[in-house]
Amino acid sequence: MWVGRDDNRPTGLTGSNGAMRVWEALMANMDLTETAEPGESELRLVQIDSENGLLAGNECSGRIRLPFVPGTQPAAYSPCAHVFHSK
Repeated sequence: MWVGRDDNRPTGLTGSNGAMRVWEALMANMDLTETAEPGESELRLVQIDSENGLLAGNECSGRIRLPFVPGTQPAAYSPCAHVFHSK
């Protein structure tokens, strides 16, 4: 976040001092509600292609395993995943 004046006059703020004041004011005026984080048992590890963020198969060289709440993982497969669809 950049904090300053359009005409480049001094603001009297240095470093992150100005940005933190803006952030504090923004957060204080938001109607936020606390949400529960999913427990470890509610997450599923899914293979993802690190190049495009899509589902990966074992043949994808850049695959990584990432945790997802069931139903939030990508639906499409990466081109490197050889997925066979039955008719």
